Order: sequence, then C-alpha cells, then structure tokens
Amino acid sequence: MRRNSFLLLCVLAGACGRPAPPPAAPLFPISTAWTATLDQPVDGPAAVCGPRVVLHTRDGTLHALEHSGGRVAWRQPIGQGIVGGGEAILCLRRTDGVVIGLDPATGAERWRTPTPIEGDLPPVVAAGRVLLAGTGAAALEAASGAIVWSVAGATTATAAPAAIGPCVVLAEGDVIRCRDAATGRSRWEHRARGTVTSPAVTDGDGRVLVGTAGREFLALDLDDGDRQWRWKVGADVIWPAVVWRDLVIFATHENVLYGLKRGGGNMAWRAGLPSRPLAPPVLVGNDVLVACYGARPEENVLVGYAAESGERLGDLRTTGELAATPAAVPGRLLLPLRDRRVVALALPEPPATPRDP
Repeated sequence: MRRNSFLLLCVLAGACGRPAPPPAAPLFPISTAWTATLDQPVDGPAAVCGPRVVLHTRDGTLHALEHSGGRVAWRQPIGQGIVGGGEAILCLRRTDGVVIGLDPATGAERWRTPTPIEGDLPPVVAAGRVLLAGTGAAALEAASGAIVWSVAGATTATAAPAAIGPCVVLAEGDVIRCRDAATGRSRWEHRARGTVTSPAVTDGDGRVLVGTAGREFLALDLDDGDRQWRWKVGADVIWPAVVWRDLVIFATHENVLYGLKRGGGNMAWRAGLPSRPLAPPVLVGNDVLVACYGARPEENVLVGYAAESGERLGDLRTTGELAATPAAVPGRLLLPLRDRRVVALALPEPPATPRDP
C-alpha cells in the first residue's frame, strides 16, 4: 500500500526525481527592446529572413534590420513592389509580374524573372519555391528564379497563396483551390459562401483552415477539399488564423477573438476585442497578441489573451499608428509605424525544458 501511494505521488508530480518545468514568463508588461528610424515611411509588409527583417519604404528602398538590436545591415534601392522571403532568399514582386530574388545577407540581386502573373499580393517562399498568386498562379525555383509552373487564371486571387503539404492553396474569389505543388495541376476546389480574403493555414493533421468574407470559418480536408466543419461568425474574417495545440484561433470584424477545437469546430472560448483587428493573431508561447485600432487615430493597441482560455491578460498602446502588420521573430515583435519608426518589443522567451538528472 505504501509503495502504491508513493508511485501515485510520483505520477501526480510528473516524474520522480525530475524537476518541474519553470513557469512561463508573463506576457505583460511588454518593454521596448530597440527603436530604429528609417528615411521614409514603410510601404507594405515586412519579410523575415533569418536574423534580419526586411522592410520596403515608400521611395523604393529595401532596409534590412537585424532584429536582435535594430542595426541596419544593408540598404538597397530597388524600385516599387512588395516583399516576401525566408532564410535562403528575399523576393520583391512587382505588379507587372517581374520577381527579383536577392541575397538576404547582403541585398545583392541573384536573379530576375518576368512572369505572366500580375498583381500586388506578397510572394510566399516555402520549401525551396517562390509562390505567386494574382492573375493566375506560379511557382519559381527559389535558388535560380526558374519558373517551375505557371497557370493563367480566369479570376484574380484575393489572398496570398499558402504551401500546405502537396498543395498550393489559393483563394480565387469565393473558391478555395488546391494546385499540385509540383505541377500546378488543380487537385480540388471548394466554393465558400463569400470571398476568401485570408491565406489558409494548416493544423498539421490534414486540415486546411480558412476564414471568408461570407461570415464563416472552414476546415477542409487536405486530400479532397471536402468540408469537415464550418463555424458561422457575425462578420468577415480577413486575417489568417493561428494554431495552438488542439485549438485554431482567429479574429473577426465583429471585434471577437475565437478559439475553436480544430478537430470538430466546437467553440472552446470567445473573447471580445476592443475594436477591429488590424493584423492576424500572433502566438507568444501560450499566449496570443492581437493588434487593434486604438481610441485615438495616432495609436493602436496590442491586446494579450491566454491561448488556452481566452482570458484577457493586458494591453499595450503603441506610440504611433501601425504602417504594416507586426512582424514576429524570436523574442521580438516588430512594429512598423507611420512616423518612420520601427519599434521592437521584447517578448518573453519560452521556458527551458528541464533535463533528466
């Protein structure tokens, strides 16, 4: 009996002789790590490329900032366009279909490829490819810029593409389409109840998760596009969701943040936002941050919630109005502001996992 009681205590404690994991650092208060001032206002979203974040300014210049301390690593005049990238390549996409590939470490041009895909949606770098969506869709080799496949579209894309398993998932008005990542062939399509304005995400378990302007949030089967579940909301969903454990979390224009069970679509919690969301939710460990409109035109507010319960944890009013969506990097959240400043907020690091003795 004593031995069984001891074993039960060991189980309740987690493991005998193993230290308990340290508690996660609180999300608030959030401090400023550094501030940088650019020559021109930021124009368009940032591209996170390894240890640097690249911003395009109104005069057509790219600025690469080291997100650890804010030092400008390089500047490159390049002209108008929208950026996207990863650790291996930085891309600038022009509205006429030309895509320029640059070295993220130096800003030097590596290749320049004309494509028939016009538009102003950001390029997506994933799995060694550069994905484009606009008047059709295309995939380029990230290393060389060579066109792997290109498909002219009857409709114009309404959200950036997403690389999910064997699919490039595209938003074509009210149609969600999977094109084969290797060939561009259409594998399946699903017609939503409204225009799809947010990029799709996956939960890693064979589901494509996407919100629409038809006041719905959908979970589709990655293999055939069949609907697994649908959740009706009171307003449009224009920002992509985030996945945390068994939940999918997304914000709507009814000023609500939802946490749904991604397996069946049941609601785990809902939380009120102070105003309309300005950006997708950002995961910070076991918490989530949402940028919203502020009480005054020259400010916005970042609101924190517990991902597990939706409990509101606090908020931070920005020192200026956001010029682009915040960029999340390890330990930092970068805020491009309309007054030409880039403010990096220091985020808590996840607790270290204890080692076995």
